[in-house]
Amino acid sequence: MVRRVGDKMAKTLMVVFNFVFLLCGIGICVLSFGTPKTYNDFIDGLNKVNYVFLAVGVVISLMAFLGCCGALMENSFMITTFILLLTSVLIAEIAIGGVAFAKRGDIEDTIKKAGIKMINSTDKSQHEIINDIQQNLHCCGMTGVDDYTGGMKVPPSCCEKHVDTCSKDSGDLYKTGCYQKIADQINSHLLYIGIAALVVIFVEILGLIFACCLRGAVREKYESV
Repeated sequence: MVRRVGDKMAKTLMVVFNFVFLLCGIGICVLSFGTPKTYNDFIDGLNKVNYVFLAVGVVISLMAFLGCCGALMENSFMITTFILLLTSVLIAEIAIGGVAFAKRGDIEDTIKKAGIKMINSTDKSQHEIINDIQQNLHCCGMTGVDDYTGGMKVPPSCCEKHVDTCSKDSGDLYKTGCYQKIADQINSHLLYIGIAALVVIFVEILGLIFACCLRGAVREKYESV
């Protein structure tokens, strides 16, 4: 295959691949900051997921730089290192994706439990987070206004006009609970990350092919000298 495409073609493909690879890495870094901060505070684990994707994006960007330098310099060692790192990242991504897919159904239950815990908390900062969610998403409680039990006052954020007289009998009371709306938004965000990950995996497979071709061409070139 190398003999057919030639050394220059292999190098060109490698450089083009790494440019696309670099864009993918930057894209993952950007997406890792895409979840609203309120939701990061709301679900502790989501912050960790974002950090993982940020780390992956940084590693991919650095690998793209290494691969590009290896291609331009025709350095067999750098190209081999790039191939090994890329293979490791590809295996890790597939493994992490499989675990995430298997646990995708747990998110709504986690949201509901965390939200109800925050509603019953005595910490004012927790109430501020809930109020912010209710006001922005036009919802009340996690499953509904009945989450405010035991003499708890329905907060103004549960009503459209946000007045202190908001109650279960108010005409402008939000009827929908918040947990489903939050789950939908987070799942939408994770869907974009999933699509980006699939694109990256496809690009990585192409990168392995190009890198192997270029490494073979470089070794053949110097062995013939």
